[in-house]
Amino acid sequence: MRPSRTLKVVFSVQKKKKSKFQKMTIISAWVMIIITVLGVVLTALASLQII
Repeated sequence: MRPSRTLKVVFSVQKKKKSKFQKMTIISAWVMIIITVLGVVLTALASLQII
């Protein structure tokens, strides 16, 4: 997934009137991204035996 493409999608949604469903979709998407990043970081640290 390209970050620029994701940002374009988010900005295009923000230009329109947001429904509750669209807000939830954006929030859940950001939560998934954050969880993925944290998972990758924690896995990398664990593999280096820092934790």
